[in-house]
Amino acid sequence: MTSSSSPLIGVLKEVSARVLDRRVAQSEPLLPYAQERVDILEAQRTVDSLKDTPKKAEEVKLDLNKVISAFARPEDGEAEQ
Repeated sequence: MTSSSSPLIGVLKEVSARVLDRRVAQSEPLLPYAQERVDILEAQRTVDSLKDTPKKAEEVKLDLNKVISAFARPEDGEAEQ
């Protein structure tokens, strides 16, 4: 006696799709936090690369702008540098 596995496979695909949809919906609110973490790390790298060099006041302003630009997003209306 043989039986088809297609009904079982269909049900498993449906359940799998529902589980994946639920996980995506749960992770969406976390995306801004993940992006902010990336921005913080970029700013930290910029600070680390600049902190050991003696600077004049003008250079410090430019360095500050580099750090601040790590937090700028295109949707904020500021261009990335």
